[in-house]
Amino acid sequence: MTTLTLTQALEQAIAHHQAGRLREAEALYRAILQVAPNHPDAHHNLGVLAMGVGQAKAALPHLKAALEANPAVAQYWLSFIHALIEAGEAAAARQVLAQGQARGLQGPQVEALAARLAANPAAYPAGAATRQGEAQNAPPPQTDKPSKVSRTGTAAKNARRAKLGKSAQEWLQRSHRAQQAGKTADALRFAELAVRRDPDLLGGWLQLAALRYERQDLAGSIEALRHCARLEPGNARHWANLGGLLHGTGCLDEALRCSERAVELDPQHGDAWNNLGTVLRTLGRSQEARAAYEKAHVLNPDEPVPLLNLSLVATDLHDLKAALGYSEKALALAPDDPRILTGRAVTLSNADRCEEAVVLLEQALTREASWERRFRYWLMLPWIAQSHDEIRRWRARFGEGIAALLAVPGTIDNPDDAFGDWFRLAYHGEDDRPLMEGVCRLLRTKVPQLNYTAPHVHDWCYPHDRRIRLGVCSHGLRNHPVGKFTSGFLRERDRTRFELFVIHTPDSQHDPLREKINGWADRVVELSGSHAQQLAQIAALELDALFLPNVTEKQHIYYLGCARLAPVQFASWGIACTSGIDTLDYYLSSSLIEPPGAEAHYCERLILLAHLPTYMAVVVAPNESPPRGHWGLAAERPLYFCPQSLFKYHPDFDGVLAEIARLDPNAQIVAIEGMSANWTNRLRERWAKHAPILNERVMFLP
Repeated sequence: MTTLTLTQALEQAIAHHQAGRLREAEALYRAILQVAPNHPDAHHNLGVLAMGVGQAKAALPHLKAALEANPAVAQYWLSFIHALIEAGEAAAARQVLAQGQARGLQGPQVEALAARLAANPAAYPAGAATRQGEAQNAPPPQTDKPSKVSRTGTAAKNARRAKLGKSAQEWLQRSHRAQQAGKTADALRFAELAVRRDPDLLGGWLQLAALRYERQDLAGSIEALRHCARLEPGNARHWANLGGLLHGTGCLDEALRCSERAVELDPQHGDAWNNLGTVLRTLGRSQEARAAYEKAHVLNPDEPVPLLNLSLVATDLHDLKAALGYSEKALALAPDDPRILTGRAVTLSNADRCEEAVVLLEQALTREASWERRFRYWLMLPWIAQSHDEIRRWRARFGEGIAALLAVPGTIDNPDDAFGDWFRLAYHGEDDRPLMEGVCRLLRTKVPQLNYTAPHVHDWCYPHDRRIRLGVCSHGLRNHPVGKFTSGFLRERDRTRFELFVIHTPDSQHDPLREKINGWADRVVELSGSHAQQLAQIAALELDALFLPNVTEKQHIYYLGCARLAPVQFASWGIACTSGIDTLDYYLSSSLIEPPGAEAHYCERLILLAHLPTYMAVVVAPNESPPRGHWGLAAERPLYFCPQSLFKYHPDFDGVLAEIARLDPNAQIVAIEGMSANWTNRLRERWAKHAPILNERVMFLP
């Protein structure tokens, strides 16, 4: 294992940054900040990186930290002012500019910033996107470069080459020849010379977009595609490709506009419809996404990817029967494609056909051993356990998987690749602490960017002269158990003591309860962009405390919990079990439901309230409801109703239901069908072995 000094790490990070390898650069910058939290160059370059993908607000806390750490560096002033302008904070930009000038900040770049502010007092509205068909406003000179290592020699060489007299077409031809010879660096340099020679050379920008994408320089590829769209605004392909790349960088609103523009220009463009569906699905607009994917499938019936996407969005819509059908058709079209094998395995796992899913993932891993496939393979758990023995067997495999994944060398750039079914552990009725702590240890080792600490935490002091800044972050601050459990607390908090920040994740849907919760907040924040950008958005709030209810239900919420975003962080119900996360300080539960010695099962400090940790609004029953016959229920028989998801029916609970059926022979027990028909079938199979009376007496409603 090679150990880098801070200087070496910074130089490597900058090399990645300038080569367009943004994930590698970001990981190293954040690793530096773990060792040296106030490192000015690392903060500055993280801010520059965020600016490069259009996330000005996410850049601000890092650029501010760099400036505060070393105000003698003029570049830090320039970058921070530029970011404030781009984020729409014109007043703050003018104030910082004045402070800099008072300290002797001067020069052409300062004059350019001052002129920009003077020409447009409102500056650029926060979140304003470039209009379709227009190039982005160019930033002031040299405010978007990573600091510390100079590369003026390369620029000088490029300038000399540009004077050699070749035409733009000749440089483009040289780029294509270099690419064919496998000399990508030369191909990229020649393409850049071609467009420098002729900024209206469409082929040059197309070549540049492809080469930058190949080098994982998404920001650079997006810039090139913007030029393509400027030169050919009626070409749907440019807009479709631009929408796809913007989605990859988390710029969802602009990605949606570009994808919609593509299908408007060419309604027969199947890839554009597929891209549109992907953006809509990420935005939580699943029905619209399904319609877009169906259009893509009709236009490209022999292409497996739209079918795979249809299976995923059908799962989102709890239509697992359709999802299984779509993934089966996709696999028939591409039986050896690891993406399709993995997608089919995911669908089978959701339908609780885990043994089949494991086999397909083994096949996919032999073709391409990606981190996502490794995690899915090892950290899979069934929905409906058949017995205690099956629970123990899968949990043992899960623990072996943690060890196996830790033994694989390397780290993971994209947290979404570290997917596992640990949410299901909570319904096994076992001590989850060892496995959940193992998950946290695994993720901290393999996904370094999860180990983020907000800059303000290091020097935090208790706020004696202001209200406590309390953030509540979830996908469920709406008509969802989280929203229902917490809405009373949020509404009735002591407003003289707490300033409430309601933080919605990108997949949080809009509904009336969400609007009510927003109305009770002092500030509402809607997260966007990549995981790193979301961390920066929360860090910029400088919270004193962060509440992450139901933290283990959704992976992206769990990942946020792994960061230190506030001096005090805590979790609570929906799921009454430990998160295993060592950056969550407290868990709020109740003495009414926790058994003696429960604190040993939590890595957090367990706070036992005298009441339930919920504050729900009173439910008003309808004045009229359909007669029992409407549901196929007998009019006079006693009803026992258990309105829970079937994966919460533990094998021990079968004995409780069977005893009810035995003691009340006239009883009718009512349950709700599983999301997949196979869930219901697997539960019936279990009952047939251990409590056959239940298959006679339990009725399932839709």
